[in-house]
Amino acid sequence: MAHEVSGGAFYELEAWCFALNVAFVRWSGGYAGSWSAERVVYTGDDEPGSYIADEMDRILIDEATIRELGSFETIIDYFAGAGFEVPPLVVVD
Repeated sequence: MAHEVSGGAFYELEAWCFALNVAFVRWSGGYAGSWSAERVVYTGDDEPGSYIADEMDRILIDEATIRELGSFETIIDYFAGAGFEVPPLVVVD
């Protein structure tokens, strides 16, 4: 993450990760009145997921998301998705 960059993003690096399906996790703290803290998870498949977080990188969930997810099991899956751990990067010829 970049502490001085809105959203903590490195757009060129993330584009490279998307192009090569390289997983990453990015957290950025919030800035009052401008943006909220968030965790972005890209597993190398599909689209990156965005999760509401606090300033300690703990995942939060709001009432609307709870209602959308609908069950305790899907809520647990939501937190598991946010807790994705990036596997080691292996470079081969």
